[in-house]
Amino acid sequence: MNDDPAIMSMEVNREMLGNRQKNDPIIHQLEAVLPHLKKRFDVARIGCFGSVIRGEDRPESDIDLLVEFVHGEATFRNFMELVYYLQDLLGRNVDLVTDQGFSKYIRHTVEKEVVWCGEGD
Repeated sequence: MNDDPAIMSMEVNREMLGNRQKNDPIIHQLEAVLPHLKKRFDVARIGCFGSVIRGEDRPESDIDLLVEFVHGEATFRNFMELVYYLQDLLGRNVDLVTDQGFSKYIRHTVEKEVVWCGEGD
């Protein structure tokens, strides 16, 4: 076991992350409307990452979401309508990104952290 406080904090955060993922109300809300998102907005899958997943969010925090659209359906209109729908649903600002929409420098972190809705238990 490492005695470095930063390493210990990361290990504790990883343990807590599993519980946060399964029990987060935002994940439950997204999973409840997932069939609608797929039908209306051609969403292939949607996941949450960032402060919500790490348990560091506050009521005024935005919600970071990663979306994959069905091939050929990632239009500007579809994207913007989805943003507005999710903000109304969740009652908070939403930072919605696509796989192509975030920096290569944070890609690895997001891919490790993202919790895909409707996948796994």
